[in-house]
Amino acid sequence: MYGPRRFLNLGFDYAFDANRGLALDLNFMREQFTSNSSEGTDKGVYNYDNNRSDYALTYYGKDNKNDYNLRMYYNTLKKSNVTNENNAITDFDHTSYDTLVFEGKNSMKLNDKNTMTYGAEWTTTNMRGTRFGGGGDNKYSETFAGITKAGSEKDVDTYAAYLQDEWKITDKWLLIPAVRFDHHNAFGSHTSPKIGTTYSFSDNSRFKVNYGKSFRAPTVYELYSTMDKRMGMMNVQVLGNPDLKPEKATNFDIGFEAEQGKWSGKLGYYHNEIDNLIDSDMFYRGYVPGVGMVVKSKYYNVGEAEISGAEAEVGYNFNDNWNVKATYNYTDAKDKTTNARLNNRARQNGVVQLSYTDNAELPFTATLWSKWYVDYLYKVSSNVNTYTFNTFNFVADKQITKNLHVYAGVDNIFDKTLPYDENHSYTIDGRTWRVGAEMTF
Repeated sequence: MYGPRRFLNLGFDYAFDANRGLALDLNFMREQFTSNSSEGTDKGVYNYDNNRSDYALTYYGKDNKNDYNLRMYYNTLKKSNVTNENNAITDFDHTSYDTLVFEGKNSMKLNDKNTMTYGAEWTTTNMRGTRFGGGGDNKYSETFAGITKAGSEKDVDTYAAYLQDEWKITDKWLLIPAVRFDHHNAFGSHTSPKIGTTYSFSDNSRFKVNYGKSFRAPTVYELYSTMDKRMGMMNVQVLGNPDLKPEKATNFDIGFEAEQGKWSGKLGYYHNEIDNLIDSDMFYRGYVPGVGMVVKSKYYNVGEAEISGAEAEVGYNFNDNWNVKATYNYTDAKDKTTNARLNNRARQNGVVQLSYTDNAELPFTATLWSKWYVDYLYKVSSNVNTYTFNTFNFVADKQITKNLHVYAGVDNIFDKTLPYDENHSYTIDGRTWRVGAEMTF
């Protein structure tokens, strides 16, 4: 995709006194992207027009013990996609998302050792469009450029409350117990407790442990999408699943961090037990005469999933200008019922990164990195493939003025490709050049 993305951000703040105030934030974004494809004499042009607006009003204040805010937030996103093939409009999608949020939060210093944070939030979201087909409520049909498609809408209401205590047991030992309550209008109420602790052996080394529960309801798109559209010379169908259940997980992680001179490092282990993991399955990919390549996928629940692994990171600063960093991740993700590996995940992955900065007042920075994957699992229906590959990437950034910086980069420098089978191959993007500028005022 290429084209302009424009942002306009405005912020206003009025202070009633030294401790209280009112803030208004307005943010607007518009994307007008185009992508092109061709296969033989067939040519396609795909236009994406996305408009997003955010409005937030916040009342904030603090005193000797409290630091609080009350916030009202509204967001609207409108997405329009139009497909033009061989100079004729052949497909479209019109979808809108509107979200209204009320939330309040306070951090109360109980004493020198305890800070209690508590809050609540209420969210209502309306989603309407042709990407939901007839899967939602208030079904309708929309005609654009002589093409008629089904549409529908869905409302989701949620509210939540949470409580957390930061307990400084000693100068070296921090304990953070917390609990969160969520209610979803379609999936009921759920309580998620969590506890974490950090023990600092010194200013340069620390040990961390976290244990807790989590909850995630399926999104409206995962439940009701019936997207059917052309993308390139390929017909893509993404099907929701109204029978999806929410994810419930038990999460545990443990880690050690340290810095010594020019060196820094991290080492960790995590283990997650997930009931009803929400995933997607590409259950068909093949060539259909008269249609072209057809790809079909659908959301589903993995009854019992287990994801565990180890993480490691090491960094070294050669001097004030140059540093290198390497990360490594080993992941074991499987369906506990069948003991089969979960799709679209690599057994191992990592990054090796070399960075430079001139440390000037208006700095120039550059980063070269290689990202690699070992034993990446990709299956479509009964076809199973694994891939091992890496890509080299580069980006450079220059701060021109306090409010302007420009950048340029290239992903997949050597135009890495993978063995191709049109029925079930995993593909990666070829060499991609990026240039841009960002200005604030």
